[in-house]
Amino acid sequence: MDAYSEYREINIVHFNKKIKQYKRGAKAVSYGSEGSQKIRFEVLSEIGNLNGKTILDVGCGLGDFYGFLKNKGIEPKKYVGIDINPLMISKAKKNYPDAKFFVGDLLKIIPEGRFDYVFQSGIFNLVFQKWQKITYKILTQMYNLSKIGVGSNFLSTLTPFKKDKNSYYADPNKIINFIYTHLSKNFVLRHNYKPNDFTVYIYKK
Repeated sequence: MDAYSEYREINIVHFNKKIKQYKRGAKAVSYGSEGSQKIRFEVLSEIGNLNGKTILDVGCGLGDFYGFLKNKGIEPKKYVGIDINPLMISKAKKNYPDAKFFVGDLLKIIPEGRFDYVFQSGIFNLVFQKWQKITYKILTQMYNLSKIGVGSNFLSTLTPFKKDKNSYYADPNKIINFIYTHLSKNFVLRHNYKPNDFTVYIYKK
């Protein structure tokens, strides 16, 4: 099994186990709590004005970022959620029938057109082979599909807490160096909302 196939397998097995255990809600998509999910969504939503914009949610899970935006009174022009996990997508469609969700691999199936904003939350948090290579490929594809910007969060190596051996903690310095060198000089690093987490906004050049 190559590294990317392993990445897919690890994610599908992990999240199938979570969703079968918790059915729905934050823990079903591997957040520690509803509160931690909400604060991460809040930070992502602060990338810019999302009203009337087109949004692609990569690794959308149960589609709860869409639900969060609607509850905040944010009305995207179009919202599309993509996930490699069929079980997640089937539940997302039931949870939010007014949004569009489909099973797909961002590195293999490119959604039609481009989007104003492309987001991901939590898809890089598991340990897998060649984490850096795969993560950077996905980030690059997200950037290429965006018209205005990308929002992406990570667990942080700067956490003051004990690290979970099954979770991947990214070095913020390495992430922003990759962004600066390969994607855009126009970015923001947010490390001010949870001590074990950070978010980057990557804006188009």
